[in-house]
Amino acid sequence: MTKIKGIRKWAQNIDRNKEDAPPAVLMHFIKLASGKEKEKKEKREEKEKMQVTIIGIKKGETKNQRVFYNYYGLKQFSDYDMENAECTGQEPVTAFSYKDYNVKVGDLVDFRYEPGYQGQATLSDIIMVSPNTPFDTKEKKDSK
Repeated sequence: MTKIKGIRKWAQNIDRNKEDAPPAVLMHFIKLASGKEKEKKEKREEKEKMQVTIIGIKKGETKNQRVFYNYYGLKQFSDYDMENAECTGQEPVTAFSYKDYNVKVGDLVDFRYEPGYQGQATLSDIIMVSPNTPFDTKEKKDSK
């Protein structure tokens, strides 16, 4: 609450001094102080999350000798898809990146996107949810 009062006092001083203060800037500070901006950011980040099971990774090289990666995976259908269509199985997804995220086939990860060129979503990060733990080779030998 004190942050908001401080910002309002600052805004009043600007009016008294006849300085120009863009209303958008003032509103931005008020939103930050009240926590509304943080709530919006959390909701946006929740929407940007996409849990994917990695089923394939293709490492290639461009004509300019730049290494790239295509990550292939399966994700659950969205709530919207489930409500408005008949869905069975999982939805395939593909993500392109110049960065090696060090994930393996079978890992459960979160694909994180951000706005890119011409507003297109581009992969910004892959966060490990649970790694694919292969069977211990000693257990296989002992069971034989």
